[in-house]
Formats: sequence, C-alpha cells, structure tokens
Amino acid sequence: MEYLLLASLQGFFFVCFILAFVVFKSWKIATSSSGEIKKSFRPAGISAKIESLVAVLRFFVSGPSIILDGYANGKNAPYVVQTQGKDLVIVSSDNHIKELLEAPETQLSLHAVAKDLFKPKYTMYEFDVHDEMAANGSMHFRVLRTLLTANLPRMLPELQNMMQREFAKETLQGYTKTDEWSRIPTFDVAKRLVARINSYLFVGKDLTENPEYLEAALAYPQEVFVTGEVLQLTPEFLAPVVTSIATKQGKALKTMLRYLFPIVEERLRQREKGILPSERPLDCLQWIIDSSPTKEKWDAKKVVQETLALWFGSVHQLSMAFVYALYDLVDNPSYITLLREELASAPDGWLSSLNDLPLLDSFLKESTRLSPSDSISLRRKALKTFIFSDGTVVPKGSWVCVPQRAIQRDAAYYENPERFDGHRFIKQGSALTDLDARFPFWGLGKRACPGRFYAVGILKMMVASVIEQYDIDIDQATNPEDRMFWWRSAIIPKSTIELRVHERQKTRA
Repeated sequence: MEYLLLASLQGFFFVCFILAFVVFKSWKIATSSSGEIKKSFRPAGISAKIESLVAVLRFFVSGPSIILDGYANGKNAPYVVQTQGKDLVIVSSDNHIKELLEAPETQLSLHAVAKDLFKPKYTMYEFDVHDEMAANGSMHFRVLRTLLTANLPRMLPELQNMMQREFAKETLQGYTKTDEWSRIPTFDVAKRLVARINSYLFVGKDLTENPEYLEAALAYPQEVFVTGEVLQLTPEFLAPVVTSIATKQGKALKTMLRYLFPIVEERLRQREKGILPSERPLDCLQWIIDSSPTKEKWDAKKVVQETLALWFGSVHQLSMAFVYALYDLVDNPSYITLLREELASAPDGWLSSLNDLPLLDSFLKESTRLSPSDSISLRRKALKTFIFSDGTVVPKGSWVCVPQRAIQRDAAYYENPERFDGHRFIKQGSALTDLDARFPFWGLGKRACPGRFYAVGILKMMVASVIEQYDIDIDQATNPEDRMFWWRSAIIPKSTIELRVHERQKTRA
C-alpha cells in the first residue's frame, strides 16, 4: 500500500481526504441514536460518544485485543465492538452459535460480508456476488470439497518436488558465507511458495512456469485486500477512481485476464466438441467449467470471475498458517526431532501417509489454535434486524461474529490454554480438519470452509518438507507477539521477520 502514500502532492491530498472521511464516518457511528443501536448496548451521552469515536478508531490497530477483552469481561455474554462502517455483535454461547447457524440467509448472510470486505464489483472483474447462497450456486463446494480433495493425492509428488525446488532457490538467495546459514523473509517466501503451488493446481503447469503470470497472480490477492480496505473507507462515488489508484490501474488483474481468457475460451470450445473426461486437464479451472450449470452455460467472463474469486481466497490464509507453524517449531524445537521421527517411521513414506501422522496434525492444529489469522469467524451480515431468542439485537447492516481467538484460548475448554502443547489434540482425539464450536477456525455448519482438506494437506506437505531437509531458527530473540501486526480483527505476520535456514543431509520422503 506504500505506493499510495505521499507519492505526489495529489496523493497527499487524497490520503488526507480519506483520513478525514474515516473520522467523519466514525463520528457518525459514535453519535448514532437509533433505537436498534441502543438495544445493542451502545452507550449514550456526549462523553460516551467521544469514547465511542476513540473506540472505533482504536479498532483499526487493536482489534484482536479489544475482542479478547470483551470476551474475558463477560464470558459467553453477547457484546458489541464498534468499528468503522458497522458494529460487530460478538456471540459465543452454544445457543447463540446454534441460532446464528440456523438463521436464514435472508436475515444473516455470509456472502454479504464478502461484498462488504472485498467489493468484488470493483476488485474481481465486476463479479456479482449475491447475498443468498442459493443464488451463487454450489460450484465452489464441488470444486474444492470434492474434486480438488479427491485429486490431491495423485498431484502431491509433483507439488512436493516444486516445494523443495523453490524453497532451495529461496535459501540459496539468502545464503551467507559467514555462518553458512540462509536468511529468508518468512512471510514473503511463504506467499511465493503457496502462490506457485496453488497456481499449478488452479491453472496447470504452463501458466505456473510463466513468470509474468505468476507475479500477477501473487500480487492480485494483496491488491484485492488493500483495495477492499480502502473502499470501505471511501464514499461509493469515488470507488472507480480509488480502485484504479490502489491497483495501479488494475495491473495485476489485467495481466491475469490476458493469460486466462484464451485458455478458458479454448477449453469452452473443447467442451462443446464433447472432449472426453479422461482428456481434460486436471486443474481447478477445468473443474469450474465442468461444474458450471448445464442449462444456463457460463461464458468465458463468468468462468474467469469464479476463478479469480477462488484464487483470492487460496493464498494468504495458507501462507499465514505456514509461517506461524514455522515460528512454533522455532519456539518449541523439541518437536522438530519428534516430528522427524514420525516422518521417518511412515512405512510407505510420509508423503503418502499425510492422514496418518497424528503428531504433525496435532502440532499444526495447536499452532492454528494459538495463532489464527483472524480474531473472529462465522461472520454474518444482518440484511434485516435479527433478534436472538434471549433478546440480543443485531441491527440491520451490523455483523454478528464468533470470537474464535478468544474461544481457542479459553481455560474452560483448554487446559493451560496459553501453553503450546503439540500433543494436545492427540490426547483429545481431534483432527485439524474437524469442525468444533471450541475450534471455529474453519467455520461451522453447512458454510464451513470447503477447501480445508486441501489446505491441510498442502500445509502438512510444506511443513514436513522443511523440517525433513532443513534446520531452522530466528535471528531476533523476539517475543512471538512482535512477529505480527494487527489490522482490524486480522493477525498478520510482519514481512520484516527473517527465518534462518540451514540444509541438513539430503533425504527423501
């Protein structure tokens, strides 16, 4: 986002306008006097309104702390966190979560949240996201939950080779003769690795080996995130101008479109010719085409839009989970030896036994328990005022959420919750992909993440590849909390933190 800031006098005034608009909008939220807001625990009085304004602005950089404090102050009781643009009504009791999941999408909508966050009309090639799931179809569930999961085992050997090859290149670039260790920017490397692996699965080998396309594919999710954030802070009439500035005139998107459209058009022609399933490419792009409606056939633009939407959600979450797992290995080095022993003991090689590595699964689940990439989950936007059975009100336009980070650190559910215990979930008999109200990392119910089986498989492969082939450490004796920063409710690794890497004796899975 730094290219937006003070790049010119025009840019300076643009940033000043955005900041002024944020303060103005925050004050309007803080001084709202609607009856619905009052029922949602909003304080009254001028001093309280000033406090509300401060709270709205503070959430930008202290959201996880605010959410955690609210949970600790009234465990399982609903509470409201004021943010720019909307209130977050936070619920955590079993009854509230059950009612949230059972609420019709005409009242509480997951897709409306996505529209608020990422503004797909402007960031995803005019992608039209409907508030109700039925209107959006079930294509992505079939592609991610069924086809990708089923085909992943046969693709893992090539993906592992790619992971090992690219990680070796990264370590070579960071190599120093002083101590024979390499130093790599952990988060940046993680994003590059995940982008390459995902690109292979999404669009195949040819585009993945195209540097221009891969660079654009890596930049695009970041541009969507930054642009979505900026658009939340600006009036609607400025959206086209802001989008153009924030995306450098849509450079990454235009590059992706230039390469994707000819491929999609050719595959649609092949479909019309009746190409046999055995002759079709094995990638998500083809599965999107194969899973599209048969009555109202999608054109190339629609296929590309769906591909962009799935691609956006595929890179950063997995990258962050990988980074936090590496940090937890460094902070708990005894597990490296134990995990290497587990990998070495797999009778047919660990790559074909990813579902039979209980310590690796438990370790990674403990890592995501303590270091989720967001403080909240199960986001839903109220399309109309929603009232829980206990009288808790979610005003129209507000969000209702579950405080996943707080729940996952609750001593009522986890013994010694602040202590890292890599064996915790072996003892509990719980797998990383399991859905659980005490571990709402993947969401819950019918809207739970359909790509979690793929994500866990890739995460295990990446972590196992590193610990089998490398010793790792961190230069700075940093507190784990200092390796990340907060933005709204998100918890994001800092790009400045470097991992020290030293190659071990060559081994293979």
